[in-house]
Amino acid sequence: MAGTYDIKILAQGGPEPVELDLTVEITGSYSLSLNTSDQRLNASATAGGKSTIDLVVTNTGSAPLANVRLVATPPRNWEITFDQETIPQIEPGVDNAVTVTATIEPPSNAVAGDYQLTIRATSGEDSTATDTVELRTTVDTSPIGLVIGIGILIVVAAGLFYVFQRYGRR
Repeated sequence: MAGTYDIKILAQGGPEPVELDLTVEITGSYSLSLNTSDQRLNASATAGGKSTIDLVVTNTGSAPLANVRLVATPPRNWEITFDQETIPQIEPGVDNAVTVTATIEPPSNAVAGDYQLTIRATSGEDSTATDTVELRTTVDTSPIGLVIGIGILIVVAAGLFYVFQRYGRR
């Protein structure tokens, strides 16, 4: 366990024993793990809409981690926000894992398809421990686009029907 420990050494071999006090400082190891709550590395979103994904930050080292920051590298014009951008401290162990909710918002003009989204967790100012997770995000088009497309088809069909009814075959 990380901490400062006092050790008393006693050497005996001659007429008088010799005693020496030593101090040992164990710093521990610094390591963290970043993953999604369901272990899947894919997400789905709608263009112009918001979707959320739960991220689990676990201290896999033996010393506490302080000031763990989450940073996202999204595609251009995307918004990624976290309900907790900085975690003040995470104690070692799986039982002390912290869950952070990330909100993903692609722009309304995003083309349907798959996009790569990188999220990085870094502890401390000197980056003692880091981990990265890459999410493949599938963007679907907005349902409004579908409604508008169907509306245009209905207007064109109605226009053609009117033209053939009015002028018929001549």
